[in-house]
Amino acid sequence: MKIGFFTDSYKPYMSGVVKSIETFTEQLQKKGHEVYIFAPNYPEAEEENNIYRFKSIPALTNPGFRLAIPISTRVVQEVKEIGLDIIHTHSPFLMGWLGRFVARKLDIPLVFTYHTLYEEYAHYAPFGQQIARKLAIKYSRDYCQSCDLVIAPSKFVENMLRGYRITTPIKTVSTGIDLNPYREKDGLWVRAKYNIKDDEKVLLFVGRLGQEKNVAFLLKVFKEVVDNLTNVKLMLVGDGPQRQKLVRLKEELSLGNKVIFAGWQPPEKVVDFYLAGDLFVFPSMTETQGLVTIEAMAGGLPVVAVNAAGSKVMVDDGLNGLLVKPKKHIFAQAVIDLITHKTRYNLFMKNALKKAESFSIEVMTDKLLEGYQEILNAGDEFQKNLA
Repeated sequence: MKIGFFTDSYKPYMSGVVKSIETFTEQLQKKGHEVYIFAPNYPEAEEENNIYRFKSIPALTNPGFRLAIPISTRVVQEVKEIGLDIIHTHSPFLMGWLGRFVARKLDIPLVFTYHTLYEEYAHYAPFGQQIARKLAIKYSRDYCQSCDLVIAPSKFVENMLRGYRITTPIKTVSTGIDLNPYREKDGLWVRAKYNIKDDEKVLLFVGRLGQEKNVAFLLKVFKEVVDNLTNVKLMLVGDGPQRQKLVRLKEELSLGNKVIFAGWQPPEKVVDFYLAGDLFVFPSMTETQGLVTIEAMAGGLPVVAVNAAGSKVMVDDGLNGLLVKPKKHIFAQAVIDLITHKTRYNLFMKNALKKAESFSIEVMTDKLLEGYQEILNAGDEFQKNLA
């Protein structure tokens, strides 16, 4: 099968979407399929086979991210020559527009993964945030309706989309994780590098330091934890527009060296950070699937997360983690209770590892291929009925 991924996010920029594309690409290729990627160009982007880059400009709100200019006189002909069987878009904008245009022009089945809760990012609009939210929902619905299959990264997203009265077939396929690196590493160098003592517990957060991730709330939660426990540190892995604001908040809360800003880390090193941690803490309320929670579980970490969005379907409350209301004292108490009760903690750790096994990349890739084959078969049946 020949599959074309059209995406607004791709290397060298790193995000959950990019990670999903890379993960599925590698696994699809292992299974003998060909994957072609159509993405924005970056000045530092390396040339790679089967990757088609488009001219781009820096995003005003995020200079590290580039916006593709989805105009090309050659793309239709190039796709025709490749002979794509499936066009799979990973954004409803820019490259998503182009992917849809090419799919309709060449009568190729169109798949779209709803990676992001676009309506929950309305707070970035300088004004009219409620209007922006409604427009985001309408636009998302219209784009989904123009596709042959919508991939939801979690049951939460699938249910939300059905609530938007989308009639396009929807299939839940989470981004799988490669479990092998977790079996080959131990994360000891991370604890050594950041001078973490053997008896210190590490609360770990992995993600973008943006407003939507709710990290300021996490720092305030951690302040309450520190007021009750002494041998604990909070490590933040990731970068983003709120970093300096968060550093200032850390100082205002007098947390000193209790909080470690580890910055952005290459994907192959993030596994070491999971293995160096003791408990994964996730305050985000806008996740479509909360993939980092499953990655943390693969590292044997129980999770304490806000009971919202994707986290509520990834974390089994009372089995491998705790889901709590977005209130500081409740979140803090859940953290304290879990890391101070060894028997319960060990049980949650065991269950977390078991949950991660069910999200292996092999399992999820098979589900994705099943979705592709379903719409290809439906197209063949339609053509047969026309004959």
